Amino acid sequence: MYMRKFLKLIGAFTVLAMLLSVGMGTYSAAQSYALATGNFENYYDESDNPSGSEIFGDVDFDSELKVKDATLIQKFVAKSVAFNENQEKLADVDGDSIVSVRDASAVQKAVAELINGVPMSRVYDWNMKEQSLAVSLINKGRAKVNLSVPESGYYYFTVEGVSDRPGFFVALQTDRGAYSSHSKLSVYLEKGSREIDIYNDSTGDLTTNLSYYYSKEFTNFSKDTAVSVNGKPVEIKAGTKSLLLKVKGTEITNPVIIKSEGADPKIYSVSLYDSSLSLISNNSILKADNSNIQGFLPAYEYMSDYYYVYITHKAGGSGYTLTCGSTSEVLMSSAKGLSLDNEVEIHGEYVEDENSDYTLIKSCCKFTPAKTGYYKFCLTSNSIGELNYRIYEKSALQSSMSNPIYKISAASEMATFSLTDVENLRSGVDYYVVVEGKVYGKSCVNIKASASTAAEYEKIHENDPPSNNSEIAKNSSSINVGDKVFVELGSDKEIKWFKFTAKENLRVVVYSEKSDDAFLVVLDKNFNEVGRFDDIRLYGSLDFAALGEVKSGEVYYLGAGSYQGDGDFYSLSLVKELNYVPIK
Repeated sequence: MYMRKFLKLIGAFTVLAMLLSVGMGTYSAAQSYALATGNFENYYDESDNPSGSEIFGDVDFDSELKVKDATLIQKFVAKSVAFNENQEKLADVDGDSIVSVRDASAVQKAVAELINGVPMSRVYDWNMKEQSLAVSLINKGRAKVNLSVPESGYYYFTVEGVSDRPGFFVALQTDRGAYSSHSKLSVYLEKGSREIDIYNDSTGDLTTNLSYYYSKEFTNFSKDTAVSVNGKPVEIKAGTKSLLLKVKGTEITNPVIIKSEGADPKIYSVSLYDSSLSLISNNSILKADNSNIQGFLPAYEYMSDYYYVYITHKAGGSGYTLTCGSTSEVLMSSAKGLSLDNEVEIHGEYVEDENSDYTLIKSCCKFTPAKTGYYKFCLTSNSIGELNYRIYEKSALQSSMSNPIYKISAASEMATFSLTDVENLRSGVDYYVVVEGKVYGKSCVNIKASASTAAEYEKIHENDPPSNNSEIAKNSSSINVGDKVFVELGSDKEIKWFKFTAKENLRVVVYSEKSDDAFLVVLDKNFNEVGRFDDIRLYGSLDFAALGEVKSGEVYYLGAGSYQGDGDFYSLSLVKELNYVPIK
């Protein structure tokens, strides 16, 4: 499930999660996305799609439990009406995997208020005049809490006695899915109605208390005042009390970097919030000298388009330079220009410790070939060192740090350091050479680009292991518009690849059905990642649905995987958008 996936991926990072299963039906209205040709987007990211039901027993999908639902369940048991898969799932309100008269009876009792909600989906109304609410969940059950928020501000929710239940978590819907945690929620709420969902995905019934603490702190700024940053350094004046930054959402492989440089800026706190002002992290990232900050903030593209970094200062601080943005943005904004046959010096930060002295290198150079052909990149230093070298196309680096054209880690125990790479590059395309690592002593690294040949390319790469790209191309099965294939996976490490060649310009939807926790990766013909898709957020589905506008003759690779640790089995379909039946 989604919660397990996050725990596997990010370990100690703050867990962000989603909502679980929902109803499915038909919806005939076409989507109206403005996609550039070749782009892919989540199909269900539009907020005006009709909402599905999340209430067990609500088999007519009107978001209410009524006598009509009990009657429909009775008719289904009598085989006088048919249910689709999601109706049948919602009809099993007692969780025994069988739809029976007992389920219809439970709905009738809930409607008559003889019981507080049906067993699998208990509904509570909390006016929040009391600081806590008692909730009861059965084995593998869930509850929905309707909040009447009395005052806009920041709320801290906690759940008692769930430390021994790893499958228990609480979730609150935001404008980009849900913010969730094992037992706590910290979120800004406007006055009015909101909902909290509670999941008891562990064995055994549970009775517990949901409580809250209210604080007016942090509610004094507006997102409209946020300063957008994109990795370029900005100057912060002395005497600034607080600072709100708007940062573009990123992937796990491309976290947000934050770094200050000043005499003594007296930075007091650094907090990270998603676009709904849900708190993601408020961990201290002060440097050892306790004057500046330097570190990484956990930010995830599939949870929020943008993030907000809130920085506060103590009185008497100096002015300083602040750099904030994704790793890609920081590297690209500071990239040195690299032209043919001109050498560039890369300097780093000199460090002395009790064992050694060395220069930390982290830099980027931009190279744009005037014509298509082979080019050689030589990295040299007058000292020994350990360096990581990667070369990216601009479009790949903008979205992720995980898709270089070529990468290598090299170390030298000789008197000098030397590394050479040759690549076949296209004219007019921006390429970025990223170099990280260290060289010993007060040294720099020199990088030079020059023309090369196919023969030199073969010689340089003759001992390379087979690339992931060649394996993908070799093992991809062909798929065409209108096809439905079955994906069988043995573990969460396995991905099944399919190759799709567009025969015309059209809009397509790639989607999965009946998965335990499927995801999709889309690559272009050059194996650059153009999209990564997971659960359908709007409906809490564990399947994916990706909308793409493809160009005639272009090749795409579709990677179908799953976050389910012990494997998965589901169907994958590729259809024209007009032939896709969306979730209702």
